[in-house]
Amino acid sequence: MKKLAELLEHSVQFHGHLCPGQVLGVRMAMAGCREVGINEPESTRDLIVFVEIDRCATDAIQSVTGCKLGKRTLKFLDYGKMAATFYNMREDWAVRVLARDDSRERAKEYASPDLTIKEAQTQAYMAMEDRELFVITPVQLRLRQEDLPGHPLNRVACDDCGEGVNDRREVTVAGRILCKACAEGAYYLPLETGNGETANDPKPDRPPPVVALVGNSDSGKTRVAASLVESLSGRGYRIAAIKHCPHGHETGRPDSDSDKLYRAGAVAVIASSPDKRSLVVRVGHDSSLTSLVSSIDTPSDLVIAEGFKTSSVPKVLVLDDEQVADSINNIIATVGGDGAASCVPAFAFEDLDRLADLVQEVFLEKPMAIDSGPK
Repeated sequence: MKKLAELLEHSVQFHGHLCPGQVLGVRMAMAGCREVGINEPESTRDLIVFVEIDRCATDAIQSVTGCKLGKRTLKFLDYGKMAATFYNMREDWAVRVLARDDSRERAKEYASPDLTIKEAQTQAYMAMEDRELFVITPVQLRLRQEDLPGHPLNRVACDDCGEGVNDRREVTVAGRILCKACAEGAYYLPLETGNGETANDPKPDRPPPVVALVGNSDSGKTRVAASLVESLSGRGYRIAAIKHCPHGHETGRPDSDSDKLYRAGAVAVIASSPDKRSLVVRVGHDSSLTSLVSSIDTPSDLVIAEGFKTSSVPKVLVLDDEQVADSINNIIATVGGDGAASCVPAFAFEDLDRLADLVQEVFLEKPMAIDSGPK
């Protein structure tokens, strides 16, 4: 492998400037390639690199290894961690290289005292040993055939938007083939549809994003749901709500959970039992969340669903003393509990306005209304 100075010079030309992240990225790539037995990464087809952050170090890793997204040899996972995994496909051997947080403080031991923190780190990271910079861990990877380099294995059309989806990235919901944007909510909204509709007036056949509140019975899910409906409605958003009632429900009962959601400001509320949906609409047994969302005729910007813990939509987990989160996927936040073991934002019941801020940031792009009260 080339020397550090030569690799760093090439990386700086690729990235545009010299910084601590560039030095770390070059050093990470050198260490990772060495550990998996690849001495000339730019000339091999055996290397795949998984990067976990979109920062300067990733450009450096790409520069050293020659791995590229377009060649499917560079994989980006948005973990926000200064780490990368290097995989030798031929030898089926992989290591994960994680930058040590304490290396920042130790940098001043290797640099001149008159330098800035950034200059000191840049200088020190060139001199520190790998064991002072990184934690290197052998790991096992299980790559699917559709994740490997090469021609696309398949292509299907989304039953909703009609756009093509490559390499088995589609999902099947209630027997329909959907792209992830249609199934889970896209990161974009069209500004103009050509029919006078805008992002604030979504097409009737394009479902709004969904966030589900999950947890045990009597954990406080309805309280959180009503708070979100009230807070986001007050900011000018049209919020629909769905209440999952697996044991049945009564219609029209004052102070029911669905009534609380309606009084909180929801533009539409569905209470769903195995055999009916309020208002007293008899249905078949298909009470999937996708089916329920599609049955909302009232234009809405977001659906707050209560229950549906086995669905694939993003979820807010409402905790009680007995709640176990291991079997619930796609959790974006928790409410209640001590939050100590949570790797997602945790909120107290007294702080639900901040949860509403998070939901608005993640799912809604409309600016917050300055005054949404009566005119």
